[in-house]
Amino acid sequence: MKRQKNKNQTIIPGYFNISGLCEYLGYAVKERTVREWLKHPTHPLPCFRISGKTVIIRREDADNWIEQFTEGKENRVDELVNEIMNDL
Repeated sequence: MKRQKNKNQTIIPGYFNISGLCEYLGYAVKERTVREWLKHPTHPLPCFRISGKTVIIRREDADNWIEQFTEGKENRVDELVNEIMNDL
């Protein structure tokens, strides 16, 4: 796997570290927000933790995770209600 060293992150094709994800999103969010997403109480952003500290996020996982919060997405309310009811 080819790696490229950048100022703030090591880029592995298809994966981001937290600052790389912010750059991918066009700096629409801050690193602090991404860290909060990783700890989201019901739908945390999927990631890999390397050596317990370094966090990498697969691009496909980030795209899918963000899409679930797209406004106007039909059936999202139904999905959430069903999930809550199943947890009871």
